[in-house]
Amino acid sequence: MDVQNPTLADWHQLLDEYQHSDGFALRGRLRAFSLSLYAFDKNFESLKSAIEAMKPDEQPNDDTVFEFGDRTEPSLFEVCRCLQNFVSAAMTLVDQSRVLYEKMYEPSGKVPQYAAEIESRFKENPLHQFIQGLRNMTVHYRLPGVSYTVNRQIRIGGSSVSYEVCLEKSDLAQYDGWKKSARQFMDNSPPKINLGKVTSDYHHHVVDFHRWFADRQREAHRQELEQVERLESRLRQMAIEMRNRHRDMIAASLNKHSKEPMSAD
Repeated sequence: MDVQNPTLADWHQLLDEYQHSDGFALRGRLRAFSLSLYAFDKNFESLKSAIEAMKPDEQPNDDTVFEFGDRTEPSLFEVCRCLQNFVSAAMTLVDQSRVLYEKMYEPSGKVPQYAAEIESRFKENPLHQFIQGLRNMTVHYRLPGVSYTVNRQIRIGGSSVSYEVCLEKSDLAQYDGWKKSARQFMDNSPPKINLGKVTSDYHHHVVDFHRWFADRQREAHRQELEQVERLESRLRQMAIEMRNRHRDMIAASLNKHSKEPMSAD
């Protein structure tokens, strides 16, 4: 391979080396896993938006009457739909994280702290067990009921309005599949569990863990990732050199023909 004057054959040879490198295969597997993280994030954002969409008007047409019926029910249905997607994506992420660890790290002893982190962050964590229980409830029993409460305070000089979208403990208790830690979470919660807060807290908890996991993965695969980055850099540089050389050849050819005398017919 001529480094200074690479040919198209040289570029294809380097591309084949790049596509068969350990780093290329590794990034493919990690990118596939990142789809589960993406789905989890997007389902959280959808649920958050559905809850925020229920914010009441600051100044309704009637200061004493709120139209709940036809206007509110479709919004609550949308919250329930997004909640089911969120808790399903959360548990999908749990299963796929475990499979990724078992296949890529456990046999080689890489990321040895993983099991301890799962134990301390999730196994007996009441919030995690509650979200897992919600997923099981939506899959094996029914969707939980969601309530909507508006509070308006009218004072001299202005008024304020607040609202909550909540899960009712009395409704959740009708499902008999709750684990001990999940019941502990509900026992320590008020009768109305603020849905926006509990899902936001859980999303933050999961994102924090996966930031930790991503750092450990980069450490475990430093050599493979550096190798594939070097190959990518060489491919980009070779493409630039080939493009510039061909551009110069075309320019020289055009310049040559422009200087040739035109033949007279």
